[in-house]
Amino acid sequence: MDRKREWRYLLEIVRYGLDGGDCPCSEEQPDWEYLYRVCKRHRIEGIVCSALEKMPAELHPPMEILEKFRYTWKVETGREAVQQFALEELLDAYEKAGVDCVLLKGILVKKFYPSPELRMMADLDILYRPRQGKRVNRILLSQGYVCDHTDDNHKVYFRKPFMNIEMHHRVVYEGHFSDYYKDIWKRVKLQEGKKHIYCMTWEDFYIYMMVHLVKHFQGGGSGIRSIIDIWQFTKVMKDRLDWKYIERELDKIKLNEFVRHMQKLCGIWFGGGQTTGFYDDLTEFIINSGIYGTVGNSHISRAIFSGDNQRKGINYRHFRATLRIVFLPYENMCKKYSWLKKYPVLLPAAWIYRIVHFCFKKKGKTTEVFGSTESERKKILERKELFDKLALPER
Repeated sequence: MDRKREWRYLLEIVRYGLDGGDCPCSEEQPDWEYLYRVCKRHRIEGIVCSALEKMPAELHPPMEILEKFRYTWKVETGREAVQQFALEELLDAYEKAGVDCVLLKGILVKKFYPSPELRMMADLDILYRPRQGKRVNRILLSQGYVCDHTDDNHKVYFRKPFMNIEMHHRVVYEGHFSDYYKDIWKRVKLQEGKKHIYCMTWEDFYIYMMVHLVKHFQGGGSGIRSIIDIWQFTKVMKDRLDWKYIERELDKIKLNEFVRHMQKLCGIWFGGGQTTGFYDDLTEFIINSGIYGTVGNSHISRAIFSGDNQRKGINYRHFRATLRIVFLPYENMCKKYSWLKKYPVLLPAAWIYRIVHFCFKKKGKTTEVFGSTESERKKILERKELFDKLALPER
């Protein structure tokens, strides 16, 4: 079975695990080792395991693979219980201490899955007011957490054995969506019966899901689970949302086209919709990205979104890659030409020698090396074409 057919089969299993309906079947035996690796990279083992347990035994993977799925689902069921206890413990402390906070991301998305443990979650994401940072830190330390690291957007706290909490002082990083979210505290409302625990309206949460997905697309990519989140949320909430409001807000941040493509993709993956070459390419990009993206994707995106002129950014990256191959740093050149250590002033002469040597003595190697940079440039242009069709905004 080729990879694209295996991906389609896997997505049918995901659909069956969450929705039931017709049991997926395949005329050919899939590569279950490969499919398990895909599930692990995308953190969807629980969903797939729940589906497999409902499928006839003749459609099961080999027992050693099935046991891997079962073990992960059992672990995630335990993790879900621990995370839920930790969340309630923390929110209770914030409420008593007067710390204002807003729940974000997976904490809320879980509510739209048939069972919360099916939606694996690495950390808890919570927004707080920057002026209350010291109080937030004091409460977390008192509960046994340590501050693992800090960046421009959030602080990450860890407590053994596996609790991670990301405390965000702003909803998004500086960039395209900064202005839209600068007054986020005016757009949230108190949860019923609470004085300091806030939440977005479901319309604003839907918009935030899409904004967060764009951030991942502009970085290292995003995985299958992000699309499942959209599908699950929309399936449950589609008749309760104010879609005219959503459309107006998406128009403000130039995301209407992107969201249309994401909903179309959901329909293709899980609703029996007809695919096209474009959506096949989009599926391949998502599946190859893994849950949090890849370094390779990040490099490509950096080239696409660098500078005022995107095409100039692509050509510039290609040019720099070529220069790095030809004009190696002094330390690297010394490894190739030991006499440079004694006469470092001759570094320019060594570069000239290297160019001549490549051009006349190693023509095949030259073609291979510079061909690799051209291959990278081709990948960048193909990715840019995909992103242009998605109407991704600038960072």
